[in-house]
Amino acid sequence: ASIGENRDAAYDVVRFRINQIATEAHSGNFAAIDDIMIGDVVKWKIAYLYSDDKLIPIYSREMLVKFATSYGMEDAKSKRISELQAFLMEKKGEEDVISFMFRLCVVGEKPVEENPCIRCGSCVLSCPAYLEPVSIMNAVKAVNKEGVKSLHPERCIECGLCTYSCTSGIRVTDYVRRAKIIAKL
Repeated sequence: ASIGENRDAAYDVVRFRINQIATEAHSGNFAAIDDIMIGDVVKWKIAYLYSDDKLIPIYSREMLVKFATSYGMEDAKSKRISELQAFLMEKKGEEDVISFMFRLCVVGEKPVEENPCIRCGSCVLSCPAYLEPVSIMNAVKAVNKEGVKSLHPERCIECGLCTYSCTSGIRVTDYVRRAKIIAKL
């Protein structure tokens, strides 16, 4: 669907929608944001910025569904983002939203049982981006935000070679994905 006959009209429509998102977020009317026609990641990032920490700064629907499901939400895939956010905010308790989000990203998808890393270095040798996936994984496990940032996980192309080559069968790529989120905080 077109949002305007020319770039000025499109700009006005987009500016209006962004203003709507900010207004609704500031007033706490998050359900109204679901219906505003702007990409989910963009609109929920804007909503978070104007929410006074009443939203969790996770903008991927897929991740919200995974976390809500892990906390016991039934049929999370059919829920709107505002419903997923409300459910997770309820589970957050008194913890601040950044700490809760950090904990979700670190622990949220962690396998229940995992073989220990034997420090063979196969993930490092296989990395086409010349990263140290094992160090990134260990920084994520240690909840070391500055350590994660210093290892530059954003350079990862998510090819999966570190996971494929891991002799312990650790899903190293999953840790690197979490590290990318942590590094953006």
